[in-house]
Amino acid sequence: MDNVGNVALSDWFLIPFGRTEATIDPFTGEKVYALEYPRNSRTRYAMQGTLLIGARVGHDTLVSRSNGEFFPESQALSQFTYQSRNVGSSIYSPEAKSDFDVICEYVDTFIVNSGQDPRAHIPLGLRITQRAMSWTPTHIDDFVIYKYDIANIGDKMLEDVWIGFYGMGAVQTVLGFWDSTGQKEDEYTGFLRSYPAPYGCLFQDTLNLAYVMDNDGDPVGGGRVGSSWGPQSARAAVGVMFLELPQSSRGGSPSINYNWWVSPEIFGPTKRPSLGSITRDDVFPFITHFARDGDAYYYMANGEIDYDQVTTYIDHSADGYYRPPQRAVAIADGSRPYFLISAGPFRLAPNDIRTVSLAIVGGENVHQDPRAYARLDLRRPERFLESLDFSRLAANARAAQIVFDNPGRDTDGDGYAGEYRVCNNDTIWYRGDGVPDYSADGPPQEPLVRVTTLPGKIIVRWNGYRA
Repeated sequence: MDNVGNVALSDWFLIPFGRTEATIDPFTGEKVYALEYPRNSRTRYAMQGTLLIGARVGHDTLVSRSNGEFFPESQALSQFTYQSRNVGSSIYSPEAKSDFDVICEYVDTFIVNSGQDPRAHIPLGLRITQRAMSWTPTHIDDFVIYKYDIANIGDKMLEDVWIGFYGMGAVQTVLGFWDSTGQKEDEYTGFLRSYPAPYGCLFQDTLNLAYVMDNDGDPVGGGRVGSSWGPQSARAAVGVMFLELPQSSRGGSPSINYNWWVSPEIFGPTKRPSLGSITRDDVFPFITHFARDGDAYYYMANGEIDYDQVTTYIDHSADGYYRPPQRAVAIADGSRPYFLISAGPFRLAPNDIRTVSLAIVGGENVHQDPRAYARLDLRRPERFLESLDFSRLAANARAAQIVFDNPGRDTDGDGYAGEYRVCNNDTIWYRGDGVPDYSADGPPQEPLVRVTTLPGKIIVRWNGYRA
């Protein structure tokens, strides 16, 4: 399997009538289901995730997408490579960051007619080195961290660079040869800006996580009296959040944007143009991957964090948005969502490298009441939202932040260990020093064991230095 930068590509695209075949894992050769969560549940939470990188080059705005515009530079570099930090693993490497690292490399330098833009693709001149990292201990196995080293291998200055992750949320439970939920198009997308810190004292942990979920959790009984949760109920949510971003070229922290659209209603929240804003009302909703470079770049850099899909029937004009659309009821009831989370801007000069890291995070049991959706009043969606429990999703997102950059740890030895709060006369570190650690607590690693057999005896030797 070649690498092109897509995440969670589903074979659903290739097979008619919702029939499903699993994607083949290139490492094990086994069939897997794209973005399946929880593990072995046969429920998947996305059809495809696309990496987008856009920049201003001279008087033009260009965007490169992993959907048809990134390719391995050569046949020799077309395969994935694997590493593990575990010394007893057959893929052990001292360069590994996690229990299972998957590394690949791709470029946008090929001039192709990808169908993304009426004109042929105009490369930005990028080489991306991607490292996906996952851990096996049960308290930190609900997320995967992606690290992107973005190199400008061209001769052009890339100004106002934005990076985005575009997801097609499709919550589907595969029950057999036929996909029973493939055609329902009844999902939600939303944005979890923050969540109460677990130790109390009214502190909030910043998350900025874009998520997708099923609208009702697929209860047994369809939400009627006596409904309950079953083994195939899709009660979880899966989201995307940034962990590491370059410093903004405008100074300070980079901006994070979140936009969404739905199909088949062909709608996305849009702000009204105002004096001094970059808001436009002449761009088509980004409901597929096919959008002109200028439109795709606009969405990546438009400065919006859209309201949650379930609140579409509510009038958000006080926040600058147009009034609810004609199909607001159908959208707020649940539709097939597409979302884009993006961050920037930063500058990328020739021969420079910038690093961006993000996490794909899952959280179980968001749906608590099997009858909550059946009682949903679209005029008062807060009652439905109060029935949802995002605590596990937030805890797993927080765990990803902690593993990535350990709070209270001065990794580079410059005297700064991050940020802390005082809660009930106790010091609680909540932010790291900005230098990635990829360090997690868990069981000791298995030692490297050597066995020698002699007549009448077995000699077992092990080295537990790293363990």
